[in-house]
Amino acid sequence: MMIPNIYTNGVDLEAGCNLLARYQDDWADIHEANEKNIRLALETDTFILKLKESFHSQWNNISLLQGLVSHIPAINKEICVIMDSLGNLESSFTDVEVALFALEDTIETRKLQEKQLDQRFQIAIYQERRQTEYNDLSTRLQKSYEKQVQELEVKRVLNLPNAEPRLNFFSGVSYDSSLQIENNPNAQMQKTFMSDINLEIVDLDEEEEECEEIEEVEDEEKTS
Repeated sequence: MMIPNIYTNGVDLEAGCNLLARYQDDWADIHEANEKNIRLALETDTFILKLKESFHSQWNNISLLQGLVSHIPAINKEICVIMDSLGNLESSFTDVEVALFALEDTIETRKLQEKQLDQRFQIAIYQERRQTEYNDLSTRLQKSYEKQVQELEVKRVLNLPNAEPRLNFFSGVSYDSSLQIENNPNAQMQKTFMSDINLEIVDLDEEEEECEEIEEVEDEEKTS
């Protein structure tokens, strides 16, 4: 702000005031500019620090990347080794799978064999039981047959002339069925016929009819 000039006898009494006011205004401008420069300096310093940190971080990243890039050949080599190992593992997995299938087949075969052995054992037990029944039935039929043959022979002897001496002979001597069968062709034929009979279908009621047929055959031989 300029103060109006006051002249007294040709002398400007306010010249110093104007000069002082001008310097004060310039000083205020300089001070304001200085404060502005300080703010700008602080902002610039902050920006420079941030830029430095950014450059430092980028430098570290670049250094790390460079180090990693230097390891790429080794990594590629390891990857190749891993791929080869995976190929070997795949082959091993295939072999293991085939072995598992073979083991499963072996287990199934073993189970079937055990089942067959069990069935054979059951069949053997059944056959043994049936054989025992067969032997018992054969013994009973043989005894019954021998008894009936003996009775028929006694009847035949009684019906023949001079039956009394023969009857005394039979009453004094025990009857031997095996010798009788060997000496009598008809009895031998009957024994062969009886051995071929399936004991499971034998009908005991047919024994009398067979004995009667044997008696008729013997009577015909005597008549001839």
